[in-house]
Amino acid sequence: MPLRGDRRSPEEWVLDIDESRDASPGQAADSRTEMVRIEALGFLEEAVRDCGGDPEELLRPFGLTTAILRQRNSMVPYRQMMALFHHAARTLNCPDFGLNLGKRQRSVGVLGPLDIAMRNSATLEDAFRYCADHVHAYCTGTRFALSMRSVRRLQRTP
Repeated sequence: MPLRGDRRSPEEWVLDIDESRDASPGQAADSRTEMVRIEALGFLEEAVRDCGGDPEELLRPFGLTTAILRQRNSMVPYRQMMALFHHAARTLNCPDFGLNLGKRQRSVGVLGPLDIAMRNSATLEDAFRYCADHVHAYCTGTRFALSMRSVRRLQRTP
């Protein structure tokens, strides 16, 4: 959390928090840049407007525009997206901004082909297995595994 009078950009605030959490004491943070599909920002414009904000103004400090949000199959750095959500919640005085955005995205799904394949899987187990095998196509930083214990629970569920 930035101190009052801190003149760093909004994305620097969150990067500092994330990097310190990711790094071991005395060790630099992981330098890899994990990416996420732009569809993760679907409905952002509407959510920002509902909170009384201007989407272009909110995106500007991150080098993003509303036009970029419409470029299918584009990727953005995961940390940049998280910083944007944090900035939106603070700037718009809307602490549940991410939840509101997720609620809007729920009906259409933002996982692209992964979402379609999972929804059309024969069983819940098949959907989870497909997700575990292909989630990297949506977000390079996401890791998902299905254990045999979880599979047994799925098989017992009526």
